[in-house]
Amino acid sequence: MLALLLFPSAEVGLARGKYNCLTRELWSEEKAAWCCEVRGLGCPPASATKLAAVNCDAISDQEKCDASGCSWCKAGAVPDSCKTIEEAKQLPSAVFQCDNIESPATVASS
Repeated sequence: MLALLLFPSAEVGLARGKYNCLTRELWSEEKAAWCCEVRGLGCPPASATKLAAVNCDAISDQEKCDASGCSWCKAGAVPDSCKTIEEAKQLPSAVFQCDNIESPATVASS
């Protein structure tokens, strides 16, 4: 309450629009989609929505593979293919060159 009195425009600004995204009741799908898109609030985790629907093995293009959160793996003896990150990490690095297998923290510290 004190924050609302000191900074009323910040909270009121977030509440304006088609929906009030600061409420705690169960939201309709339409409200959840609007609040996520417009306010960046109530969005489902990316891993739950994106990775659950991806079948990496079915992707035959490197760009689509990488954009789907998978790993594109190359080897001289077998055709290039798209693998899950977990599968790519288990392939022998002396034979396969796979992208997207390093975590962002590992890449940043390199």
